Amino acid sequence: MKMLLGQRSVSIFCPLFICYLTFSTRYLNPYYLYPVAVIVMHTLLLTLSWTFFSITINNPVPLSPRMAVKARDHIQSVTMVVTLLASFISVIAGV
Repeated sequence: MKMLLGQRSVSIFCPLFICYLTFSTRYLNPYYLYPVAVIVMHTLLLTLSWTFFSITINNPVPLSPRMAVKARDHIQSVTMVVTLLASFISVIAGV
């Protein structure tokens, strides 16, 4: 008994279903590619965030006096920018 997979005929009774798949149909398949891409993206984001944290916890980077005054005077704007940045990172991580 055979079923059609794209342009190729694949036997259903093959114990190793992947034995009939080429590299492009095996690894560029969305069912394989999307979970791998999500894991890679999350690992990258976690690595970058922990790296940023470890660098700034040891050597804090203060704002310039002018930017510190602006941040103190416009708390809602700073909160909005940080929230938008976090939302953007969340959208990228959710892909």
